[in-house]
Amino acid sequence: MNPPIEKTENQYDHVGRTLAISHGINTTPTEIVRLTYDEVGRLALKKILPNSTFYTGGIKDYIIRPNVDGSVSQNNIEDIAKRAIVLQPTTDLKAIVLNTYTANINPNAATGTAISGLQTIDYAYHIRGSLLGINLDVSKNPVPTTTEGDLFSYKLDYETAGYFDGNIGKQTWATQNATTNTLETRNYLYNYDASSRLKYATYTGIGTENFSIPNMSYDKNGNITNLQRNGRIGTGSTFGMIDNLSYSYTGNRLNQVTDAIGGNNTVDFVQRGGANYTYWNDGSLKSDANEQISLILYDSFLKQPKEIQLTDGRWIKHYYDGAGTLLKTTYSNGEYWDFVGNMIYKNGQPYQMNTPEGRATYNAGVWTYEFDYKDHLGNTRVSFKANGSNLEKTAETAFDPWGVRINIGLLNAFQNRIEMQGKEKESTFGLNRELVAKLFSN
Repeated sequence: MNPPIEKTENQYDHVGRTLAISHGINTTPTEIVRLTYDEVGRLALKKILPNSTFYTGGIKDYIIRPNVDGSVSQNNIEDIAKRAIVLQPTTDLKAIVLNTYTANINPNAATGTAISGLQTIDYAYHIRGSLLGINLDVSKNPVPTTTEGDLFSYKLDYETAGYFDGNIGKQTWATQNATTNTLETRNYLYNYDASSRLKYATYTGIGTENFSIPNMSYDKNGNITNLQRNGRIGTGSTFGMIDNLSYSYTGNRLNQVTDAIGGNNTVDFVQRGGANYTYWNDGSLKSDANEQISLILYDSFLKQPKEIQLTDGRWIKHYYDGAGTLLKTTYSNGEYWDFVGNMIYKNGQPYQMNTPEGRATYNAGVWTYEFDYKDHLGNTRVSFKANGSNLEKTAETAFDPWGVRINIGLLNAFQNRIEMQGKEKESTFGLNRELVAKLFSN
């Protein structure tokens, strides 16, 4: 197939600030975002798809089963849509066989609350200029505005949490539960030592959720010596300590990490080898027994990993241009990904295109825009799209203080390849995200 033609048009004010961005894929660009600034030039408001009216809280126009990447749909027994319900050839039929499944089309179903634009995102700032929050109410609390259909609200506390040195003392965020349509608020409370190093982070969530970091300690060089992490045990609703890690070094070079807690949970560290890490003479990582990586080979000129060999014979290979830009990744199972500008292809077919406010996903010849809420670190927290004339949340996540995903909300089955701080995410063989992000940041 011919590669898609991407067109972007920007509007600027008299001092060069972006006022609007229009984007099109094989079509004339349409305005996807409009931006407003405060008196000192900071971004004050961002409106997504500003020239249209959408509805929130009503029945969707379209439902597609299963999700667009072919994953198994939930075992729902009833779907209601206003325009169409599509059961694709890969639909899991267990729900239909084991239950009485019904698909109902009701063009007169409730439309929900009308909102101007798909999302209106408001920004507030601390007196020193740092980000204070997103979608705060008049009292500067993180409460989504229902009349605007806000999907996410986020606040950072500094001196109000006891820190006058610029450190963030507390992070609070609130989202609407897609199933119960209730507001859910969660937070992390941070504590630092005299050198501004994180000592622990206390998590407060919904019910028994517990993603705290109970303890961190350091040596005199600032290297971590111990780290404890709480999280979800297995796939159930039980929470507890999943990591109790001890780190050993030669000088400042990490040699081994041991875990006093066994098991293999969703995101925890798993100890699989004695001498965990080995290195090349230039300090580049050579092997990682915990991730079952037996050898990492690098391009000697670019200093980028070109091949990762796993202990069971599987491998991953990366190809770059002369400037070190990743062009292609291939896997021993036959899967391959191509990267061409903003485009990402999977096995020769378009997968997603990175756009100014998120991405566009490709399915059956149709491009669908998906937009993102990002936090102060650039991590994607909530993703959403227009489902016909309806606002639809497609993903929700959060990260612990060390970048480990905490699965608390809706996960997008159409995996976003670029989610955490703009780094490409490796998931084909289930390798640890933090390790791979480290490899690709060389």
